[in-house]
Amino acid sequence: MMMHGLILMAAGMGTVVLFLLIMVLVMQATGAWFVRHADRFAPAPESRSRLERIRPDESAAIATAVAAVVAFRKR
Repeated sequence: MMMHGLILMAAGMGTVVLFLLIMVLVMQATGAWFVRHADRFAPAPESRSRLERIRPDESAAIATAVAAVVAFRKR
């Protein structure tokens, strides 16, 4: 009974190790492919700062939330 448990444990751990090894190899191959073919992809758009992305109607909500936090911390 104990031997069957050890065999099952070894088979399970072997399966996990094999899966992880295959996953690492596939990830490395994919990374190498993307590095080699980087010119096919468009460059990332320039990111705007957080303040530029805030819509005017959001600024009132943000100011209210900041005021609530400040008031809560003063208590």
